[in-house]
Amino acid sequence: MEILIGEFWINTLWVTGAVVLVLLLLTSWVTNVLGIPGNWINLALIGLWMFLARDTEVMGYTWIALIAMIVVAVLGEIIEFAAGALGTSAVGGSKRSGVLSLVGSMIGGVVGMFVGLPIPIPIIASVISALLFACGGALAGAALGEYWAEGKWDTSLKVGHAAFWARLIGTVAKTFCGAVIVAVATIGLFVSWL
Repeated sequence: MEILIGEFWINTLWVTGAVVLVLLLLTSWVTNVLGIPGNWINLALIGLWMFLARDTEVMGYTWIALIAMIVVAVLGEIIEFAAGALGTSAVGGSKRSGVLSLVGSMIGGVVGMFVGLPIPIPIIASVISALLFACGGALAGAALGEYWAEGKWDTSLKVGHAAFWARLIGTVAKTFCGAVIVAVATIGLFVSWL
């Protein structure tokens, strides 16, 4: 009887840990919108889970699944970087506008999480707000950076507009890659062949 009770509590502990891991993965995934490397935090959490579960017969991942998730995270970073780099440079933006676009998008994303939009779904409203404010921050930062470098508002607004769309496309692509990682990780917790 003691052995059965012990196994029950051990299994309950692992299932609880798996639920907590999924909640952490989802929380970290949302931080992609803020410019925080949520995909890499998720991979670190998955690596920690693999380390903790390495000598047990509990839910876990194979190295192939981890490598596949790393490839998806790298793909998300490449797409986000390419969108950002091509966005401002395609319209002749300066390096200063690119740097201030990045700073503005981070500040905008954090502000957007707390300001929110009048959408009746709390978490969704905060995420959408953070994304839109991050894009608006990229626009403002790039426009100010370009005006600071060139002194022309018409050029500055074109660069800001390009930064807005580059940030939006890059963030959506990176967040999609993050969703793939979270989905594979969640399925992998409950399916032994991953």
